[in-house]
Amino acid sequence: MRLIGTCLPLLFLFSGMPSLAAPCGDLTALTISATAITSAATVPAGPFSPGASSGRGGSPLRLFPAFCRVLAVAKPVPDSEIRIEIWLPESSAWNGKLLGTGNGGYSGAIGFNDMERGLRLGYAVAGSNTGHEGGDLGFGTGHPEKINDWAFRAVHVMTETAVLVVRSYYGRLPAHSYFSGCSTGGQQALTEAQRFPRDYDGILAGDPGNNRVRLNIGFLWSWLAAHADASAPLPASKLALINKAAIAACDAADGVKDGMIGEPLSCKFDPAVLQCSGEDHADCLTTSQVAAVC
Repeated sequence: MRLIGTCLPLLFLFSGMPSLAAPCGDLTALTISATAITSAATVPAGPFSPGASSGRGGSPLRLFPAFCRVLAVAKPVPDSEIRIEIWLPESSAWNGKLLGTGNGGYSGAIGFNDMERGLRLGYAVAGSNTGHEGGDLGFGTGHPEKINDWAFRAVHVMTETAVLVVRSYYGRLPAHSYFSGCSTGGQQALTEAQRFPRDYDGILAGDPGNNRVRLNIGFLWSWLAAHADASAPLPASKLALINKAAIAACDAADGVKDGMIGEPLSCKFDPAVLQCSGEDHADCLTTSQVAAVC
């Protein structure tokens, strides 16, 4: 009843539809307010690669179980275009539940790896591009509604759409709905709990990047430190060198030498030990690079 109440405005569109399961291909005929199902096709068991992902391992070609792949585009307000994917396991493999997945950073890439894991566990899974493509903040310049999509609206619209698609494909609503996300996905999780508490029965918020003001200022501070000397910024190629030296200096501080810094507050690593004695090289730091690390 909770889910029915959540989606009541959209469910009225199905008043004439019997509660029977629909073939995968027929899902393109669904009428959902401000949302179009652009594709619904059965993916047979075997090798499959959905495309680019939000990271955390990429999205290589893998052996997938058979499922119905649904693509949708939602335009809830002007200047909003939210791309959604919903993967539906075969009825015999469905665990009766829905899993919504989150995103990372400012990326508009769908987290296909997270969707794959959920699919293998028997969930109907959903993901979105948060309303834009690309991984930087340029999408929001002059587009406040796209910021709203990224900040809170896309996951909610994705969830409402997924519930309706699940209902049509299986002939019943999911018994339970869950959301899982990390970093920006963790922020999305907290936002769902605060703004749309009826969307999910359970929410997993991992490492939520929820204080965006301080988080962005932190990003800016780090960037400025690494680029204080515009002529010789701290290159990414030297990060492994710095990491190795820091671990060597502080690994044993917790009493266990295991390749990890277990007591970071007691770490006294001085990057000056890596300072070049002459010209800049790959295995040392310039004076300005030492200052950046400090």
